[in-house]
Amino acid sequence: MIKVQNVYYMLAYAYQVLNEDSYRKIGFEDFEHTEDLLAAILAKGIANQLKRGLGREYIQSAQIISFPRGRINIPASIKTRDILKKRLWCEFDEFSENIYTNQVLKTTAKMLIRSEKVRIEQRQALKKMLLYFQTVDTLNPFEINWTSIKYNRNNATYKMLINICYLVVKSLLPSLREGGKSITNYTDDHMHRLFERFVREYYRKEHPKCDVSASHIDWLTDDGKVYMLP
Repeated sequence: MIKVQNVYYMLAYAYQVLNEDSYRKIGFEDFEHTEDLLAAILAKGIANQLKRGLGREYIQSAQIISFPRGRINIPASIKTRDILKKRLWCEFDEFSENIYTNQVLKTTAKMLIRSEKVRIEQRQALKKMLLYFQTVDTLNPFEINWTSIKYNRNNATYKMLINICYLVVKSLLPSLREGGKSITNYTDDHMHRLFERFVREYYRKEHPKCDVSASHIDWLTDDGKVYMLP
């Protein structure tokens, strides 16, 4: 087992954002379980993101509406007889918060709220955050495609949050397979990426004269699933 406080130290090196004032209080709290620590970080991180504004993207939508908007699908409107009711099938781009990164945040928060290893105050904080995610869908945690999430300057603030979500989901999924009766211990198997990043960032910060880099193997797979590969 990895001590919870050591997990926080690794996270603080791996993600320098955790050294900001808004997160500093978390470093002085005592956590019995890693899930509780991650819940505290995620609740604070989501709160900070809400202050900046949830990320949005243009998403293609198709709806039956009573006024023209975007591209009108005349054949579909005639086929379904909606045009007789003065309604039209329209296809349009909608600037929406219902994007994949927000869906991952909501899904992870709901998992933590159901975890018995998360203190009641953390669960309540996450429930308050979810009030701002009412238009965001929930994902099947078993089917989250982590490798499909790409970052740019518009969503860079999500990077640490999504990585926290990854650690949470990988920790809690085994308990779901067992029917949700118990939460498995947080094992090293789910920590290898965090430890690698911690070592890299530690040397970058504490030994700036060293040339630090991370080698990457571009595995050629049919389904894109590389989580079992080094």
